Amino acid sequence: PNVENMHFEVQHVKNTSRNKEAILYTYKLSKGLTEEKNYGLKAAEVSSLPPSIVLDAKEITTQITRQILQNQRSTPEMERQRAVYHLATRLVQTAR
Repeated sequence: PNVENMHFEVQHVKNTSRNKEAILYTYKLSKGLTEEKNYGLKAAEVSSLPPSIVLDAKEITTQITRQILQNQRSTPEMERQRAVYHLATRLVQTAR
């Protein structure tokens, strides 16, 4: 199977006694893409971790996502630098 189009299913379960959402990891491999994002953050939210740690993790995730989006908007100079890097890497591998 094409691994890129597979995902592990996750179920969201409402815990009525605590009025909190829980996440049930089914470990069932399914075809297709998943809509789930940031499994770790969601697991942290329903864990006993202090809320300040979860908030810090969310902020770090937001910053990383912002950086990735900025890097995807590449300029001709960035494309040239990537090409030079890949060429240098291949030359080193060939020399070895």
